[in-house]
Amino acid sequence: IVESGARGRMTELTLGITIIKDIVVIVAFALTFGFVSQMFDSAATAVVHGHSLAAELSWEIGGSIGFGITLGLLIIGYMKYIGTEIPVFVIALSYLVTVGSRAMTLHPLLVCMTAGLAVNNMSGRGHSFIEAIEKGSLPLYVIFFAIAGAGIDFTVLADVWVLVLVLTISRLTFTWLGTWLGARVAGEQSSVRDNIWMGFLAQAGITLGIAVIVAENFPGWGDTFKSVVIGSIALFQVSGPVLFKFGLGRAGELPARK
Repeated sequence: IVESGARGRMTELTLGITIIKDIVVIVAFALTFGFVSQMFDSAATAVVHGHSLAAELSWEIGGSIGFGITLGLLIIGYMKYIGTEIPVFVIALSYLVTVGSRAMTLHPLLVCMTAGLAVNNMSGRGHSFIEAIEKGSLPLYVIFFAIAGAGIDFTVLADVWVLVLVLTISRLTFTWLGTWLGARVAGEQSSVRDNIWMGFLAQAGITLGIAVIVAENFPGWGDTFKSVVIGSIALFQVSGPVLFKFGLGRAGELPARK
């Protein structure tokens, strides 16, 4: 969207739905991760049901949201009263958030998502915050994807290529079906209904982050899980942006060439 300068109904819906979808995914992952961690912890199997698990999950999700709001207020204060070297500040803060979240058994993805929402909705500095992050994001993306790529075991990937194929086809099918039905129920025009599914194919940060977290916490099958997910991400990350730009063109939301 930024590269092409797209504007229109489909563009706005894609951005809004992406934010909501990411929040739902992170919360669902936090719930599932906490439950599965309890199941695989032999010392906790006796209390997997009941108040212990409920209290732990409530802390992980509620605490992450509370920490995220506090972090958002801190970022707003920094931007308001200092306002210099924001990319450096964000990178340093991200490291401290990761360490602090692990120490408090919170979810750093949910913390940072909440912080971003707080900055954008509790101040008028959301656009400046995004620009600052984009300026410092490229080196971090390079490091992040290099580490993730270095962790791919092609021997494992060769053994699970059928799962990668099934996951890829399933995601493609249900993304198209879900968005088409949703747009139809919402009464959206055909230009949106027939093309918006292409805006949700590309995968990167959150999905890759989840795969890495699972691999780190569940040795053995977690590595296989990461290989399957990364294999699917690779396919969608290459084809997703191309298809999305094609969809924006079909919806008539790309600016005319001069």
